[in-house]
Amino acid sequence: MLIRALSENDFLPLHHTLSEVFAEKNRPFFFNKWQAQQRWQRIGAVYPASFGAFEKEKLVGFLISAAGEWRGKNAIYNGGMGILKSYRNRGIATQLYAHLEEKVAAQVLLLEVLVENKAAQAFYERMGFAVLRQVACYLAQHSGYQHFRSGAVISKQAQPDWFYYQTLQQEWQTTYPTWQNLPAAISRNAVAEICLEAHWGEKLVGFISLDVQNGRISQIAVAPDFRRRKIGSQLLQQAQNLVLPKFVSILNIETHPTIEAFFSYHRFKRVALQYEMQKEIQQQG
Repeated sequence: MLIRALSENDFLPLHHTLSEVFAEKNRPFFFNKWQAQQRWQRIGAVYPASFGAFEKEKLVGFLISAAGEWRGKNAIYNGGMGILKSYRNRGIATQLYAHLEEKVAAQVLLLEVLVENKAAQAFYERMGFAVLRQVACYLAQHSGYQHFRSGAVISKQAQPDWFYYQTLQQEWQTTYPTWQNLPAAISRNAVAEICLEAHWGEKLVGFISLDVQNGRISQIAVAPDFRRRKIGSQLLQQAQNLVLPKFVSILNIETHPTIEAFFSYHRFKRVALQYEMQKEIQQQG
């Protein structure tokens, strides 16, 4: 078994193996090649930090890694890992992570794993990962929504400053974005991403950012003193009117009773619940 770093030349076999892994789990891989490339670009995937397991010349396992900053630390994010069914229980996943930690400098390793996937969770715990929080994914069909009026003026921002919005989120004491919703990830998707702002007079009191091509909401936040005034509902409604697909989604947002109630009220269904997990890397020297 050969473990080596992946390159752009490995994209087609990587996409093929990824699709096969999902099919074996009865979860068909719904990304076509272009969508897969767009997703990996958004998360900041880098080939030199991604590894594949090869049996002769066949790719039988992979670890897609993204690099960036996480809470002020140099981090590597697991953008996807899978092993073909006939090659599981051979220690390949352990070898992939061993190569990652040996070859790539990072202070933190980060990932998400489905709550119901107890086997994967146990594996990551053995590897030294610990649960940080629960995050959820929601999906809704955007039709038949009520018309909300809040008193705020909603407008599209011509030149969004995604990093400024994160500063606002911290000031407003909202949840910290997950990796896929960080300002760096949104910036890499700037061609498709838009932002609507809510102003109360001259004051910015809320915003929502989303990808109009796939209907995915990246962030939504309202200032504490202006909550429960339907500003979030008005932002969500106007955002839904701009998306191209029939469905709107939000992925990996921290679970909280208020957040759950808000999306449930707007007919979003929770379709996945995950653990966000982290491993601190001991720096040598």
